[in-house]
Amino acid sequence: MDEPEQLKVKRLFWAGPLTVIASVVTVLFIRIIAVAILKPDPKFEPLTVWPPTFDTVVAATCAVLVCLKCPLQSGAGTGLSSARGESFDSFVYT
Repeated sequence: MDEPEQLKVKRLFWAGPLTVIASVVTVLFIRIIAVAILKPDPKFEPLTVWPPTFDTVVAATCAVLVCLKCPLQSGAGTGLSSARGESFDSFVYT
């Protein structure tokens, strides 16, 4: 039995913030590795903590909002499939 569309959207209310937090943690982890390897000048702005954190929060939040908006506008599946012919609809709409 299919869940109502509203219940599927409710999942984003906990999965959305979790996605943003996981993205920020991952970016900061990769930043630590990059700074350790590259040893840039401490004044080099792009590798300080603030710019990548801000960019990641904005981009991940926008991605979550797109996922929130798409199922509400479309009752149909995405029509996308993998190279093996598997449909992505089960991942998007379950």
